[in-house]
Amino acid sequence: MKLSKILSYVKATLYVEVEGYFVERFINLCKLNNVNIWDIKNVASGKISFCTVPSELKKMKIYLNRTKCKLNITKKKGIYYDILKYKKRKVALIMLLLVILGSYIYSTFIWNINIYGNENITTEQIISELNNLGVKVGKNQFAISKGKISDYIRAKIYEVAWVGVDIKGTTLDIQIVEKVISTEKEDNTILGDIVAIKSAVITKIVADNGIAKYKLGSYVEEGSILIEGKRYINGEPDKLVHASGTVRGETEYVFEKEYNFKEIEKLYTDKIKYGVGFGINNKNFVIKCLPKDYLYDISSEEKNFNIFGIEFKYSFNKYAQYTENEKINTKEDLIKRAAHDALQFLNNLILNDKTLKNELVTIEETQDKIVYKVIYTIDENIGKFVKVGE
Repeated sequence: MKLSKILSYVKATLYVEVEGYFVERFINLCKLNNVNIWDIKNVASGKISFCTVPSELKKMKIYLNRTKCKLNITKKKGIYYDILKYKKRKVALIMLLLVILGSYIYSTFIWNINIYGNENITTEQIISELNNLGVKVGKNQFAISKGKISDYIRAKIYEVAWVGVDIKGTTLDIQIVEKVISTEKEDNTILGDIVAIKSAVITKIVADNGIAKYKLGSYVEEGSILIEGKRYINGEPDKLVHASGTVRGETEYVFEKEYNFKEIEKLYTDKIKYGVGFGINNKNFVIKCLPKDYLYDISSEEKNFNIFGIEFKYSFNKYAQYTENEKINTKEDLIKRAAHDALQFLNNLILNDKTLKNELVTIEETQDKIVYKVIYTIDENIGKFVKVGE
């Protein structure tokens, strides 16, 4: 069955005949005023048939009066009318409702658990910890806390650095990111150099083992050898050694962003609309009834279940209603917002042993925007040990 036929069945279709002396004028008025009619056919002189939906009958009433035509519904088709047809057959109706209810209840339980991303940690170990937490096949989704699962596994298994938890239909997906635990001990048997991981101006260079190749204030490019893993006797290289020491330098980080004087902002109303979606295998359709004068932000909760190899899915959709309004920002407003964004950028940047040394702010203004730019000078460790041959 084509998707269009499925949609028409769900939405309900009316087969209509219109009779009168001015049926052509009636059809023209409907078309000009965007009344939803289709499959228009001439039945006889002064009589035309077409298809429409129940919500359009009210719109047609005024045009029927103008053209003095009479409308007759010859057939009703759709899930709503089929339910009414079988209204007296209470047993069949109850069975249908029980099947729908059973399918919904079935889809709220976890029937499969997928674990991926683990290499050194066994899947059995993770499953065991999930069972200890009470998360197992057959568990209701509403009783599962994603955050609790993540915190519990990281607390119980030391080798886990991060846990991602997601529920897709009746499947619980758990993604594991393991900690990188170095088993390599840094000792004098490993030969290599200290190299620059960033371009910088050196502020400190102390060679504990090996030879420092640069002085304070020197500018070095990324990849330059800072402390050479060699030992010299009388100016001549004697042998390779394990370079060690401390090298710090001033590096630059740039925050740059455009801010427009004119912006489109969303003005949300208090009205929330709801809709449902259905899907069979790869075919999906959505039932919604939304006023056309508004825009909507959509959030959706989808459920999937499989019956006899056929994948069924349905979703509950929430539509937050809003209109768009053109907002004019002042230069002061934009600078304030830009300074806040730059501060967040800096806070994410200053980690561990990094130190802010200087910042340079520039603001370029054009007719429709400003460009806010900050160059941060950061003092940080720029040296990294690299083995010979790497």
